[in-house]
Amino acid sequence: MTGVKIDERCQGHGQCYQLFPQMFEPDEEGYGLVRPDATIKDNNLLHNNLLDDAVACCPENAIVIVDSGA
Repeated sequence: MTGVKIDERCQGHGQCYQLFPQMFEPDEEGYGLVRPDATIKDNNLLHNNLLDDAVACCPENAIVIVDSGA
């Protein structure tokens, strides 16, 4: 199963939640968080492209695609 996380490199630029509000939201200080209701569909090309675009939008490279191996 594929997932996404934002790691400690996040500097709060807000690109993720401005461009992809269906996947990300800001915390109280403006740092990006993965929305708890965000779903990642492994075999959906639209979602895979969306994930790739989200990773590419982050100026700090803080968005990471993770694979749980299941």
